[in-house]
Amino acid sequence: MQGKRDISALIDALQHPDYEVQWKATAALGSMGKDALHPLHVNLGHPSLDVRLGAIEALGDIRDFSSTEPLLDVLEQDPVGEVRWAAAAAIGEIGDPRAIRYLITALRDPDRFVRYGAATALGELHWQPEDPKDRAYLRIGLQDWSGVASLGQDAVEPLSSLIHDPDGEVRMRIIETLGVIGGTDSAKTCTTQLQDADASVRWNAVLSGLRCGIQPMAIPMAIARRPRIQKNPWIAAVLNFLMPGLGYSYLGRWWGFTFWQTFLLATLLLVLFEGQISRAIIWQPVPIFVFSPLWVVFAVHAYILTKRLPEMG
Repeated sequence: MQGKRDISALIDALQHPDYEVQWKATAALGSMGKDALHPLHVNLGHPSLDVRLGAIEALGDIRDFSSTEPLLDVLEQDPVGEVRWAAAAAIGEIGDPRAIRYLITALRDPDRFVRYGAATALGELHWQPEDPKDRAYLRIGLQDWSGVASLGQDAVEPLSSLIHDPDGEVRMRIIETLGVIGGTDSAKTCTTQLQDADASVRWNAVLSGLRCGIQPMAIPMAIARRPRIQKNPWIAAVLNFLMPGLGYSYLGRWWGFTFWQTFLLATLLLVLFEGQISRAIIWQPVPIFVFSPLWVVFAVHAYILTKRLPEMG
């Protein structure tokens, strides 16, 4: 296909289930030069993730300034973080200085990988931030936490603006860095993160909060306001009442489903033993067994077991 310069077939090959075929098709498209630009630009919006990623990588290899605007559209609009990350990297490879202001904006992206891609692309473009906040965003994007801390109070606002990153490790690093910087503004963010759903982030918020000057007696009250993520005890109880064993499965007990299967087998054997086959086909197991006091015991046990479970996260 490369020898025949069959660009359409190569683009189709980007969806091949074999990754090596995809990689070779991407490399072949990248060697086609300007002839491949328009088809690749069109396929930046392809429904297939593999096609979009392959097209972006090929455009990064071709390095034509006409690809800058289509790639910037991807960087701003694609819903998939990996695609936005690849677009940022390709823009850096192309080296068009017109993209700098858009990459600066991408340093604020909610996805850590997109921020990293934008930061490395800005490095390819030899961008040097003049604004202290931009310098902080750049170092956050590069995950240079010691460098961020060295900026002092100038880094507090950028760090605080990214504190809701979906990655718990990033939130933890941000809290640690705010603790190193200290100050009233850092304390506000640390207080908020005392209610984080991730236990590791909460603990780091405790340590950082103390370094920021939060009063120790105020910390337990702040943590107590956090949302508590637990299994619902009523769901576990109802499942165990109607279908003994499935309530335990809901709680993550490996033997719950086995319990349920054993219950079904015992029910069937009992019905056969009593000679109630016709009744079992129509009604069983609900009218005969579901209201047994034993099922109430199972329901109560599942409820109590759920209440005793630790929080999730």
